[in-house]
Amino acid sequence: MVNIRQLGYPIRRSHQDFVRRYGLLHPTRGAMSGSTDYRTLAQSMLTAALPDAPAADWRVGVSKVFLRQNLATRLESARERQLTAVTIKLQSLARTKIWRARFLKVKRSVRALSQHTLVISMTGRLSDS
Repeated sequence: MVNIRQLGYPIRRSHQDFVRRYGLLHPTRGAMSGSTDYRTLAQSMLTAALPDAPAADWRVGVSKVFLRQNLATRLESARERQLTAVTIKLQSLARTKIWRARFLKVKRSVRALSQHTLVISMTGRLSDS
């Protein structure tokens, strides 16, 4: 452990923890759900999510992923951006559902009012004759 810190890898996460935390950065998230080989997943996630990252900034060990601070910061920023995008999408869908329900309620009210107005106008015409 001391040797890893001396080499400049202060961030250490188990393969499973790494995949769970940064899994949404993987381009093929659907393929990840069935796989339990977290070591391979972690390695493919690092190469896919940050293709321009130097290989010296990260290592995939037997049981952990080792990251330098600058790469960990980039991964966290990418994760935050992805979470923000997902949050905005969910909020948008929720607002759409709420406003759609309101619209349909108003539409039903207008239709009912229109029908009542028609009945009243037809009844008024019949009584006039």
